[in-house]
Amino acid sequence: MMNLGLPNTQIQNLLIIALTQYLIRYTLILGSTNYFSLTDFQFFLLVLSTVLIAAGGNIINDYFDTKVDFLNKRKVIIGKTIKRRWAIILHWTFSATGVFIGFYLGCVGLYAAGQDSRLGAVWLILMMPFVVDATCTLIRRLAQGKSPAQGHSEHAYQRLKRTSDSVLVINVGLL
Repeated sequence: MMNLGLPNTQIQNLLIIALTQYLIRYTLILGSTNYFSLTDFQFFLLVLSTVLIAAGGNIINDYFDTKVDFLNKRKVIIGKTIKRRWAIILHWTFSATGVFIGFYLGCVGLYAAGQDSRLGAVWLILMMPFVVDATCTLIRRLAQGKSPAQGHSEHAYQRLKRTSDSVLVINVGLL
């Protein structure tokens, strides 16, 4: 089975991200209210979007950190199993697809917020991590004089991944 350039620990992290989102939905959101803000399919799209963006982040992080990973005796996939060009293509494909799905869900959320303010509040809570991370990363890059269109690995998940391979540390850090 082809792992699309992701080591087993990163695949496990992606599964934990998806599982965490479903657990939050069914225990915190739906567990405290009978109010559905997302259809099952819309929630699946939200989880898929998150996992695709995180996978794209993993790939670009591995792309830029191949030398560091080699020196630290970590498994190097980019340049060995997956060609560097394909890593970039996979990064852009996963990231762009995840962002496109996110924009679609954002439009659905804005429509829902116009129908009922409770729906708007739930959508705001679900989308806030993306908005805050993207905004902070963009502001930080602009303040440093870097192009916002240039590829980078400066998002919160990517920075946390460089500091630890622990799923717990990364997920708690994102909260």
